[in-house]
Amino acid sequence: MKTYNIQISAVMQNRTYPEAGNALYNIIESKAGSYDRFVLDLQNVELVPSMFLNTSIGRLYADNGLDYIKQKIAFKNVSVSQMERIRNYVNGLK
Repeated sequence: MKTYNIQISAVMQNRTYPEAGNALYNIIESKAGSYDRFVLDLQNVELVPSMFLNTSIGRLYADNGLDYIKQKIAFKNVSVSQMERIRNYVNGLK
């Protein structure tokens, strides 16, 4: 399985949350044909607000569906509260 690691703190740097979400979406979409899985590294990320999730995970969901997210997206260095927040967000998209 070919994975692509994405440092979310680098994606968020010097961007608004919606801009960072769009940047993450664009990274994943541009590389989706070459990689089986994207590992989102949340090290040094304190907040995962809806404004970021709407333009990244929400947009991926709208374009590709829930199975795509489950198959393609993984997380590391994610706190329990961040994972709960992301899980609740994705469950609300259904």
